[in-house]
Amino acid sequence: MVRSIASKVMWVGRATVFMVGFAVIFALVLGAATMAFAANGDPWLLGQNNVATAITRLAGAAGVDGPMLRIINNNAGPDATAIDLQVEPGKPPMTVDSEALVTNLNADNLDGRDSSAFLGVGARAADADRLDGVDSFHYVRGGDGFAGMPPGGSTEFRISGVGEIELSCGNPARPAVRYQNLSNRDQRLFVDSGQADSTVELLPPNSRGGRVKGSATVGSADHITYLIGRGGGLKSVLVHLFAAVREDGSGCVFYTKELQ
Repeated sequence: MVRSIASKVMWVGRATVFMVGFAVIFALVLGAATMAFAANGDPWLLGQNNVATAITRLAGAAGVDGPMLRIINNNAGPDATAIDLQVEPGKPPMTVDSEALVTNLNADNLDGRDSSAFLGVGARAADADRLDGVDSFHYVRGGDGFAGMPPGGSTEFRISGVGEIELSCGNPARPAVRYQNLSNRDQRLFVDSGQADSTVELLPPNSRGGRVKGSATVGSADHITYLIGRGGGLKSVLVHLFAAVREDGSGCVFYTKELQ
């Protein structure tokens, strides 16, 4: 009887030890498995994967007079870095709420463009001598100056208080000039182009005269002189013009010089 009871007590003891041992092993295994992936609400595990489906915040009521987070990587390997931000294609790796300068930030692209797409200090754009894509020879400089234009173009050279000389380029390129009296008095216009005998015309107010066509020969130049007599004791105005066809035939070039 005593032997039977003792035998049952020993069996119960062994079973209890087994169950306790199993429970401990199960707890250790389960605990290790669950701690391998820290989830929402769990502490961060260094050297392990951490999973979150909500924003993780590091904040303080008064903040810190300095960085809130500092990551130091003392590895000197070629791939060593302090932080690696990875996102889905087309998504920005980070956002900021400040326009302040970030010291020592080295960015490769600006608005998606490489640095080679921008001019360096002191560099010159390839079309810097153009305005709206048009070469500078198409424009007239103030006072004595130059005018250039493509075939079919025209412009004016104003003589203050007297009139203006109309400059035009035919198509194909051939320069031509003509004077217009913009004063309220008659004027006498002396014209010498070297192509024929000099002429003198009487021009009433707002009338035109003295038309001269230059040579159509590429690279050639014509020297034209206008002497404008204004009468009434006023001084005459002498204007020298050079008209030529550009050497590549792409238009006409004029040079005007006003002499009192």
